[in-house]
Amino acid sequence: MSDEILSTTFYGHAYMAASLANGPGIRSVIWFQGCTLGCPGCFNPQTHQAKNRRPVNLPVLFQEINLAIERHGIEGITISGGEPFQQPEALREIIRWVRTHDRHLSVIVFTGYNADELERMPIWHEIKGSIDVTIAGRYEQGLRVAAGLEGSANKMFIFSPTSIYCKDDFFHIPPVEIHFTKNGAVISGIRPDFVDNYL
Repeated sequence: MSDEILSTTFYGHAYMAASLANGPGIRSVIWFQGCTLGCPGCFNPQTHQAKNRRPVNLPVLFQEINLAIERHGIEGITISGGEPFQQPEALREIIRWVRTHDRHLSVIVFTGYNADELERMPIWHEIKGSIDVTIAGRYEQGLRVAAGLEGSANKMFIFSPTSIYCKDDFFHIPPVEIHFTKNGAVISGIRPDFVDNYL
């Protein structure tokens, strides 16, 4: 496989080098910007609007992930949003780079599309074998769970045949974490109700 990066930018919302609330182990997290699905009560409404889109240079992002490997010993990356499958070329490039450069890293992807919708997407058939876990389906506010990375009870965990994880690995993930930066607090995770009460 060539090391050439076919798509050099994507629209991103945020990057976190090391997180404990976005999958098993220490993980780097990439949030895409832009989502048209409009799930009522979504945990990340700030990632929906196109007006907040900023181009992210993929080679720079990959340098950041390499630093996270060195500094934090990350177990994998988690890709969230926004809606990653609405920027399929960038999603493909990120997963392709991870699998080419560090086969020990695991990959988790959140999507609002359900399994049937994914099956109709060519990109899904290209990358699904390289994703350890896809957490799929619209967020349903009336079925809220907000634990173990399961936003609502309709969410489906799709494990690849070669995944290193099973559903039990998600039971003890912290539901939320707060990182304090020079620009203020960054809240990450699945946002249980008690967090919303203080916002």
